[in-house]
Amino acid sequence: MKGMIRVRVQCTYNQEYEIFLKAVVGYVIECWGDELDLSGVETIELVDISEFNYETDGKVYNEGKNILVTSRLYDELDVLDINKYKNSNTFKLIVGTLCHEMGHVSDWKKMPNLYRIVEENSTSAEGVASLFWLEYIVEKRNAEKNIVDHDSFCKDVAKSEWRAYKTDLERAGSDNFTYLCKVLPYFMGRTIDPQKRKKYMGIMRNRLVKEFVIELDREIKKLEKECPFDEPEKLRGLYNIINIFFNKCFARLYSKCSSSTLFALLGFVLYVNRV
Repeated sequence: MKGMIRVRVQCTYNQEYEIFLKAVVGYVIECWGDELDLSGVETIELVDISEFNYETDGKVYNEGKNILVTSRLYDELDVLDINKYKNSNTFKLIVGTLCHEMGHVSDWKKMPNLYRIVEENSTSAEGVASLFWLEYIVEKRNAEKNIVDHDSFCKDVAKSEWRAYKTDLERAGSDNFTYLCKVLPYFMGRTIDPQKRKKYMGIMRNRLVKEFVIELDREIKKLEKECPFDEPEKLRGLYNIINIFFNKCFARLYSKCSSSTLFALLGFVLYVNRV
């Protein structure tokens, strides 16, 4: 680990959860700390999921200084004991979530411009494309750790009808284009292996989404050759692809949308809803 100085790990509403969270943080650092730069982190906090009106497992905010995880997964555990649940899917998801958020903290130091744009102007073309790219990078790296088996998630993405004719920032659903654009960086990051990608593309029901993935993959491969970079203008091609498929999905309902309306419809906020 490159640095983790005076980090406050807390759960203000449940002392047992706080003790368990500290154990989970210690476990993650022991396993993958050498890959992380946590020198700027000030707090890691577990918050009751009931405080949110949408399903989420974690987020990073305040320029990467604060990590928040929610109790959604923790509430599924009968006993807060790592040794008992170490091999359970729920515990693996808890660990995967924390690794994902810590990955954002590390990347924030490397790509402050991209993160700043998402945090300050998430509904702009650059903000939409930056969030997609940042989520992809983190989740690709996370998937390579093989913490969680993502087969069920990838099958759900592939087999969904994706009649995406609505936009809603805080609601999951296959009729929501915004949700599709949040899911796809995870799907693509978790199917980097060519055989895995081939498997799920082979069962993908929605022809348009399949085309979307193919075009995104081409652009991502171009971007990866330029890594590392922190210039948002390099993501213009990625945004253009999202824009094109937005218009294809909404051709009938929003054929006369202005660019400013499009940005508003596609706007994201910089919290990482786990999917």
